[in-house]
Amino acid sequence: MRILLVFGPLLLMILAEVGAATLTGRVLRVSDGDTLVVLGPGGAHYTVDLAGAVAPRPDQPYGEAARQRLNERAAGRFVVVDYRDRRDASHLVGRAMVGRQDLGLDQISSGLAWYREVDSSILSSKEQETYKKAMEQARRVRRGLWHIEDPTPPWRERQQFRCIPPSQWPPGPPGQDE
Repeated sequence: MRILLVFGPLLLMILAEVGAATLTGRVLRVSDGDTLVVLGPGGAHYTVDLAGAVAPRPDQPYGEAARQRLNERAAGRFVVVDYRDRRDASHLVGRAMVGRQDLGLDQISSGLAWYREVDSSILSSKEQETYKKAMEQARRVRRGLWHIEDPTPPWRERQQFRCIPPSQWPPGPPGQDE
């Protein structure tokens, strides 16, 4: 009984964190405004998507600016990624920190990413609220992509593309048969 009293609270804390994990490594490169490639333990490479932050694609307005800012903040530095979501063995979705700087929050605050709640299962309610307020503030002061009247987030652009029937697709390269 004494053991349960001593270790019970610790056991509850461990059970509350089931499913959560941490990756520590060096950022090898920044793929785009919300994706890092991290060199982890044993030389393994991990692709890390920033939870809750969705940057414009490279071909969208502010896409390259988002990639450059994340590159300035993270490339070559050590990062700690708290994650619960794995797309596969080497593709993680998590909250990435360089020192005390939350990289996703920084992208959102800078107006270089949208906050998207759907991708935020790892973030606490307080963190989600912070991300949401950061996006609202960036929008209010028209920072980054919010200079555009109604910027199109990548997920909406992909949906619009899917709706175009093949008969309306642009022609392929010259000399190709249709």
